[in-house]
Amino acid sequence: MAERVVRARIIDHIRKIVRHEGKTVSLDEEDNKMQMTQAAALTVISMRNYDEERRRTQLIEEIEQFKSEIATWGITMEALVKNSPKHKGLREAYKKVVALVMRSSDIMQTIRLKNYFPIKAISEISELPQKKLERARIYIILALIIKTGDYDLLGDYIEFAG
Repeated sequence: MAERVVRARIIDHIRKIVRHEGKTVSLDEEDNKMQMTQAAALTVISMRNYDEERRRTQLIEEIEQFKSEIATWGITMEALVKNSPKHKGLREAYKKVVALVMRSSDIMQTIRLKNYFPIKAISEISELPQKKLERARIYIILALIIKTGDYDLLGDYIEFAG
C-alpha cells in the first residue's frame, strides 16, 4: 500500500517536471532510484532494530547483574520500589547525599568492604537526621551501586546527582 502511494507520487512528480520543463525522464531510471532508496531505508531500519535489540539485551544483562549484587545486601527490586522517595524535594536531597558519599573515600570504603551503611558518618557530612537517612538507606545504597558499578544503561534510566 505504502509502496503504491510512493510510486504514484513519484510518477506525479515526473509528469509535473515533464509538463513544465519539457524534459523526458525514463521511468526505468526512476524505478532504479526508488529501489535504491527503499534498500537504503530498509538498511537504516534494520540497523535501528538491531541496535534496539542489542541495547535491550544489554539492559536485561545489567538488571540481572544488578539484582545479584543487591542480593548481597539483602535487598530486592521490590524493596527499591517501595523505599524510593516519591516527593521531588526528598529525591533531590538524597541525590545530594549520594554525591557527598561518593566524594568521601572513607565512607565509600566502609560501604564497599564491609557491606555496611554508616548512617552516623553520612548524617554528619550531609547534615540530615539519622532517621531520615535510615528511611532512605536502600535508595542511597542502590544509587551508589549504580553510580560506582558498571551500569551505564541503568544509570540512563535512573538519574542520580554526582
